[in-house]
Amino acid sequence: MFKKPYALRNDRKLSDMKLVESTELRVTDLQGRTVFVVDDNTVVRQMVCTVLENNGLQVVHADGPISALKLVEQLKTAPELMICDICMPVMSGPELYRLVEQRFPAQPVLFITGYPGEYLGRSGTVVTEERLLRKPFRVAELVERVEMMLG
Repeated sequence: MFKKPYALRNDRKLSDMKLVESTELRVTDLQGRTVFVVDDNTVVRQMVCTVLENNGLQVVHADGPISALKLVEQLKTAPELMICDICMPVMSGPELYRLVEQRFPAQPVLFITGYPGEYLGRSGTVVTEERLLRKPFRVAELVERVEMMLG
């Protein structure tokens, strides 16, 4: 019933993206919870969505900030968690998150990136170690972080 899990390896360019087989598969009690995934990289977005769906979550996803904002306008209730890439065209993940938070105050968020440097440690940043999952990550790491953030 579960698809074989994969971890993502990000070597900076989409053409260099590789799915690396993972031997870990977790079955969790996340049935029916809703997660909003935003990533402009199709490979990453599809992998994250597949892992979450295979663990019982309802997933709403967008391919970038503009489509994410349009989708947020249509949502009647806040997703239980937003998973968002940091480096995207048009606006960064933290900038997008601040706009989403205007509609859904205190929206829980997990940022995913291979390049957190300029965002961590900055005064007033929404990117903290608790809200960050660094690429490349294993399937089990993603599921554990989602479980932790959903409580």
